Amino acid sequence: MRVRTVIVCAALLVVAVAVAAVAFVCGHPGWFPWAFQYSRDWRGALVAQTDGADGLRIHSYDRDRQFDFQPHSGTVLFETHDADVARELLDLVRIADRASGDHCLCIGGDEVDVLRGDSVAASFQFQHGRSLRSLQLWPGDATLTAESAEAVCAWFGAHGMHVESPQQAAARIDAATRALEAAQDASVGPARSRALRACHDRATAEVLLAEWFPEQADRVVLVARFLSARSEDARGDAERAYDNLHGWLLKADDFATVARTAERMLASESEALRGAVLFCDFGGRVACEFPEQTIPDLQMRVARILVGSSSEEDRCLGLKMLYCIGDTPDVRALLVGLLPPAGDGEFHGPSTESQMRAAGVLAGICDPSLFTRLRALAVSSGDRSRWTADIERRIAARADGGGSGRSR
Repeated sequence: MRVRTVIVCAALLVVAVAVAAVAFVCGHPGWFPWAFQYSRDWRGALVAQTDGADGLRIHSYDRDRQFDFQPHSGTVLFETHDADVARELLDLVRIADRASGDHCLCIGGDEVDVLRGDSVAASFQFQHGRSLRSLQLWPGDATLTAESAEAVCAWFGAHGMHVESPQQAAARIDAATRALEAAQDASVGPARSRALRACHDRATAEVLLAEWFPEQADRVVLVARFLSARSEDARGDAERAYDNLHGWLLKADDFATVARTAERMLASESEALRGAVLFCDFGGRVACEFPEQTIPDLQMRVARILVGSSSEEDRCLGLKMLYCIGDTPDVRALLVGLLPPAGDGEFHGPSTESQMRAAGVLAGICDPSLFTRLRALAVSSGDRSRWTADIERRIAARADGGGSGRSR
């Protein structure tokens, strides 16, 4: 009798463990993709998990937090406890099942908590205006249909949260590409510009350059003029031509001539100046061509040009250069100059990435009189949770209040 009881209890325990394991696996499809219950109905997973939802809470992404399906801590961008408004968004979601399942490496995107009473029924990220990501719901990114992506982006915009739609992104890229092609044509002439864009590798471009300009220095100037016509967000042949020529400069056999020619352009106000700046970040082979004592002056010259650029990407490159130079009065002055005016003591409107990076560096090297301004900038940032924590962490790590340390 006792043996039979033990056998029955053991059997019940095995069954209970098996049931619990199956329930856990089915409840976490992102951890166990092979157990995904809605492989042919990705929307079905969302519908099942959000049944009875009566609210939404939308956050900016908190990059200090690993994304799962717990409530978020990023800045709240929108919140409603109106079931009709929540259902309005959820009803716009239509998923292209066969196109879903891949996973880009990006970690950003607004996060949506779907509420049921006081609890979070489901959470997902809105990625690039075209897909949804949730470890709770799907084993990969759920790709929206073209019509659904435009509709969801429009819904976000109507509720005060701008998200670029796929159509808007395509129009931006097309405009940037055409602008870059026009600038390249103006920099080296339409015929040569078209020929360079037709090159599919660096070696072919180098053959053309050697044919046009037998002297190495002349080729460098031409390439720098071409690189000066840079346009962010461009794609296709125009972008490839830029990459081919930039790569040719970096790999040139006679690199001493390349570096010296770029140095002369930096000392002038030539039309190739921006190309020389974008090429010379004074790392690797470039730095090796100059006496060590001249590098700080050259770095500072390049950093000033980049920081003063109208391009946000250029300004971030300039900050990278200042970071390499270290803590000097000139570096501090450039960093403070990047901060927006404080006005009434508060910052208004979204801050740029370069401004927030400058604030993060200043938190570690400036004197305490600027801390209040840096904290106010962090609070005003669109990525408040990230920058507030970052700036407070850097201030707390300081050995003293005098700002005598170097940037890290």
